[in-house]
Amino acid sequence: MGSTSIGIQTREGVVLGGEVKTTVKPKLVDEDFKLETPKLFKVNDQTYTVFSGIIGDAKNLVEFARTVSCSHEFN
Repeated sequence: MGSTSIGIQTREGVVLGGEVKTTVKPKLVDEDFKLETPKLFKVNDQTYTVFSGIIGDAKNLVEFARTVSCSHEFN
């Protein structure tokens, strides 16, 4: 169900990567239509996250992370 995600820390920064599974496009769909969903989410100005799995769960977890980040910054 989920696809592979990986994060690599280097001396210069962090590299986040996520696998996007290819799907067979139906013949009636426009070539420019994008079926993939985003794997990289911005939490705040300094934090990003990559997600693999059910996208609905990812959106809920990212919103929670954003709430916690705002609360931490406020305090």
